[in-house]
Amino acid sequence: MRLYQFLSVRGALVTVSVLASGSCGGALGPEDLGRIEVAAGNNQEVSAGTAVPTPPAVRALSDDGRPVPGVVVTFVVTDGGGTLTGAAATSNAEGIAAVASWTLGTEVGQNVLNATAPGATQRAVFIARGFVGPAGLVEKLLGDGQTVTAGLPVPVVPAVRVTDEFGNVVTDLQITFTAATGGGSVGAATATTDGNGEADVGSWTLGAAPGPNTLLVTAGEATATFEGTGVPGPVALALAAGDGQTTTVGTLLPTQPQVLVTDGLGLPVADVPVAFTVISGGGTIGANSVNTDAAGLAGVEWTVGTGTGTNTLEASLAALGTVAFTAEGTPDVPASIQAVAGDGQFGAVDKPVPAPPAVLVQDQFSNPVPGVSVVFTVTSGGGTITGSPAISDDAGIAAAETWTMGPAEGTNSVDALVSGIAMLTFNATGLASVYDIEIVRLGGGGGAGITNALADATIRWEQLIIGDLADVSFAASPVDSAVCGVRHPAFNDIVDDVRIFVQLEEIDGPGNILGSAGPCFVRDADMLTVIGVIRFDIDDLPRLETDGRLLDVVIHEMGHVLGVGTLWDDFGFLVNPSLPTNEGADTHFTGPFSITAFNAAGGESFSAGEKVPVENTQGGAGTRDSHWRESVFETEVMTGFIDAVNPLSAVTVESLGDLGYIINATLADPYSLPGTAAAASRGGERRELGIPLVNDIRRGPIYIVERDGKITAVIRR
Repeated sequence: MRLYQFLSVRGALVTVSVLASGSCGGALGPEDLGRIEVAAGNNQEVSAGTAVPTPPAVRALSDDGRPVPGVVVTFVVTDGGGTLTGAAATSNAEGIAAVASWTLGTEVGQNVLNATAPGATQRAVFIARGFVGPAGLVEKLLGDGQTVTAGLPVPVVPAVRVTDEFGNVVTDLQITFTAATGGGSVGAATATTDGNGEADVGSWTLGAAPGPNTLLVTAGEATATFEGTGVPGPVALALAAGDGQTTTVGTLLPTQPQVLVTDGLGLPVADVPVAFTVISGGGTIGANSVNTDAAGLAGVEWTVGTGTGTNTLEASLAALGTVAFTAEGTPDVPASIQAVAGDGQFGAVDKPVPAPPAVLVQDQFSNPVPGVSVVFTVTSGGGTITGSPAISDDAGIAAAETWTMGPAEGTNSVDALVSGIAMLTFNATGLASVYDIEIVRLGGGGGAGITNALADATIRWEQLIIGDLADVSFAASPVDSAVCGVRHPAFNDIVDDVRIFVQLEEIDGPGNILGSAGPCFVRDADMLTVIGVIRFDIDDLPRLETDGRLLDVVIHEMGHVLGVGTLWDDFGFLVNPSLPTNEGADTHFTGPFSITAFNAAGGESFSAGEKVPVENTQGGAGTRDSHWRESVFETEVMTGFIDAVNPLSAVTVESLGDLGYIINATLADPYSLPGTAAAASRGGERRELGIPLVNDIRRGPIYIVERDGKITAVIRR
């Protein structure tokens, strides 16, 4: 027996033992209990709804830690909903008291059991965790009891949820799907349950024969069965006849396109509506929907479109998708010819014109017709033609090889004839004198690439400038060497019409300055170039040649020699220059011929300033005020940047006409300003970043000379 005295110390209740029965080493009883503690069975994990393997047990101890027998311990479930047997237990000689069993609640999660005893200073707490048990139920969520055409997938994919025997979802469990009866197939033989315990088969295709089908789902020891019914109907749509034909444009195909509709057993299905649709080519069909006949066939009359190339026709059947027929339309017989090159030219007498006559042969629908014989015949002027008859190529183009002007000035004519089509006449004007460009190379190197580019650029400019200029004789006024700033020889001969000194040298290594060009001598009568200079950085030539841009750079620099960008100010055509300190000004070229060409190229609605816009912001002193504006013209060859493709446009050619040259702008390259409808018709070509032509305007005096070579004035640059 114990006697307790209670004292109050600063508001706290303090228990002091003043008398105890028994002595150290004597027998203990319930009255000696000091505390209980967990002895066994804590922190166990088992399937929800099952008993823990170790029954929870406590140890009853005295204050000095000796086991106390005879203590009645009460066990109570406080969380998880489990059940106990032997909830009241008496401690044995070792102080141990245990429940008979503890069965956890049926929900997954934490379970808590408390143990208490009279006189114990604290309770004992047991924690157990219940986890999902083995699969006990496969619940059918979707896709049971469907009816569909035999041999086709069911529209609703069968899906299940797997739970244990207490309804807890089983995740990450591999289950199997088996087409058990009916001969069908599954999209996925196995699947793994997700976080909701759900999985589906992917697809279930019923067997080919009509009748019942079953799908067996197995999850551990649990199973479920889906039922489906296959009924007769179409399951396959295939091409049967009429694919891959070729016929003349605008005509009916000789073989009617047909499809075959079959069921799951491969037998034909009658009275099934098949839809037909023209997809490409613009042709027409006899009906938009046709029912299959007793043989399972459905066909339609198909007239291909009037354009050459591939036509496409689709046949479709609901739930079975589409199949496609193709047919090639070939050109009809020739119906017309039109000139595409060589008409309205100027050329030297007894010399070939720059562009031989060429025609486009078309059928009644304007398709090009290949393989047509075109006869070219000289009808006036006394010239000659070679390469006749010519055969039209795949693009319908037939061209003579050469057309040489007759011996006298005046009109020359050539007729082009295709059997059964009206004759087409080409005219050209023979000139006794034509514009002549003389190239004088200074120094060696550069290889064949620069040699060929200079020759081709010379021919190109001589095609566009057709009028002869007055000869200049330097016999009475010889010119010393290197007057034009390069190492050229002295000369005292006649120049007809322009002489260009071309020097290859190391300027600044690869990149940066590619070259420079401009006039050195101009005529006093018309201010047009007599002597010009082009310098190229020899270190840049290989890269330009590899990139395919060397010819465009040579054409560009030769244009500067002739006066493009270099003589504009001297003629009063350069308005509002941006140099030296007016960057961003509305710099523009006011030559009337060039403005007309600019409008024709899509500039009619240009509203960002005056016409024709000249570079005013980019490239510095060697580019501004002397090139077309890059932001407007982009790829035109006389901007300050060289692109992958650089057309020499009529705007540039007509600007030379404004300076006084006699030009033939009809031979300019096709060109439309970016952003215009004409430019869009080119097919949306992607523009590459241009190479800047840095400082490519020659700096140095320009000498004005009379026809006898006498210098009358000097323009300082």
